[in-house]
Amino acid sequence: MAYITACRALLKVGLVAKQRDDAPEVLMSVYMDRFLYCTKITALIVGLGLLTVANQASAQGLEEIIVTAKKRQENIQNVPLSVSAYNGSFLKENSVKDVFDLMTSVPGLVVSANNTASTSNFSIRGIGTGGQNFGLESSVGLYVDGAYRSRQSSMINQLVDIESIEVLRGPQGTLFGKNTASGALLVRTKAPSHEQDGFAEVTIGDDSLLNFSAAFNLSLIDGLLASRTTVFSSNRDGFVKAVNLGAELNERDRFGVRQQFLYTPSDDLSVRVIADYSEIDELCCAALGLKDSFVASGRT
Repeated sequence: MAYITACRALLKVGLVAKQRDDAPEVLMSVYMDRFLYCTKITALIVGLGLLTVANQASAQGLEEIIVTAKKRQENIQNVPLSVSAYNGSFLKENSVKDVFDLMTSVPGLVVSANNTASTSNFSIRGIGTGGQNFGLESSVGLYVDGAYRSRQSSMINQLVDIESIEVLRGPQGTLFGKNTASGALLVRTKAPSHEQDGFAEVTIGDDSLLNFSAAFNLSLIDGLLASRTTVFSSNRDGFVKAVNLGAELNERDRFGVRQQFLYTPSDDLSVRVIADYSEIDELCCAALGLKDSFVASGRT
């Protein structure tokens, strides 16, 4: 402000000198040069001020991301961990239907399945369970609504009616115990509420693909008891013929249902009960060869 005031005073002196016929031309030239210099500096200061205000407004408009990586709700910027967090809107907009689709968005996460879904393997930053064995413990901790899933195959089914997913990279043994040597995957489903809402979605495609998912929320006792029901299924014919088995591989046959109740007797107490069931009965994981391509023919 002091600099701008000085420039204004200099401008006033310059105008007075210009109005006097006896003002030396050299003095007038010096005044005008200083005036133009002050004008440029003032414009620069004003421009920087507007840029700062715009940046502050942009920063204030950023959505706060809340995570539960430390088993309590915190702003992701205050969590001293490597975390990738995704809400339900992101999963829907990017067509993330299962953990295999999630791999494309999470750096360092790899999910593999050989022969059957029961031999699935999760790894983070290249560290995972050494072999495809149903009896081996996981190196990546899998949690759904805070409940530990001891077998990796339990996470292979569809991701439907999800509130958020968090992927924690690095050892998490301090808060999550063993079997989190390489990280943890936290899934939170949408909780019941006292609003009447729901959705239904059907997808059809090649090879008799038929996906169905639906969820509806009910307020059983206003302000006291609410329920939420979620169902889903995914079916598709196989598209790789196994001559020795007489079957088609890479088929899809999945089903699941989840029932929740939320009891809120007071503002300080809430009880959430969740029961879920899911099954997978499919022949999967056949490798596909390259046909009529530059790589297959050895061309470059």
